[in-house]
Amino acid sequence: MATAYRATYGPRIEWFGTSGFPDREPSDARAYAKRLVTYIADASTVRAHTMNRFGRSPTKEQIRNWRALHVAETEAARTSRAPVVEITPGSEVDDLCATIAARLVHGGHLNGSDAADLEIDPDPVMEVVEALEPGEKPTRQRPLTTDEVIRDCAERVGSSPAEILGTSRKAVSVRARQFVVAVLRARGNSYPATGRFLGGRDHATMVHSVKAFFAVGMKDPLYVNAWMAAAPCATKFARSPAELDMLLGASR
Repeated sequence: MATAYRATYGPRIEWFGTSGFPDREPSDARAYAKRLVTYIADASTVRAHTMNRFGRSPTKEQIRNWRALHVAETEAARTSRAPVVEITPGSEVDDLCATIAARLVHGGHLNGSDAADLEIDPDPVMEVVEALEPGEKPTRQRPLTTDEVIRDCAERVGSSPAEILGTSRKAVSVRARQFVVAVLRARGNSYPATGRFLGGRDHATMVHSVKAFFAVGMKDPLYVNAWMAAAPCATKFARSPAELDMLLGASR
């Protein structure tokens, strides 16, 4: 028997209306479009969502102007905050990050006296490069595999990969499984692909799992915290399947 849940998703429910944040859902097309431009860059997409919601929408030119103003305000707020440099004994990575922050503070340059004041090597980047074997190149951190995502999600909610991939119908197992499905979907996987990752489950089950997670799982602080930690940055503020699909489309 399918897990019962109360639907809180749909085209007329937005994440900021049910998330508990201290703001209210926009009541008209103009305010709604202004909200959307804070996380959707394309004016046509904003206009289409606004038209679907209110039957009318500001012009594309107005939407572009609001988007440009939002970007300018965000950039001004970012540049007005100088990074705080706190140096504590730690790994080479900590020292490297501290050096980069110091260079930002000092206008992109770090001379010998600055380095001495900060009690770190003047250029740990060069030390890392010089420590490589001949012909070896620095590598970026690789993305997580599906198995690693499942393991990470299971640990965050006190479950296990075996329980996630198994067939247990216990409430705790089902809820953990729904959480993993939502995270895999948030990472850009299709519903059929997500079903294959979880032992060959069908498309309809995956759709139901995402709906149930947002309707029931996101009422549990454990899962709210786990979602904010495990979901990709572009989709972690989704609070319904419709909002998740919208943010997935906007991030591409």
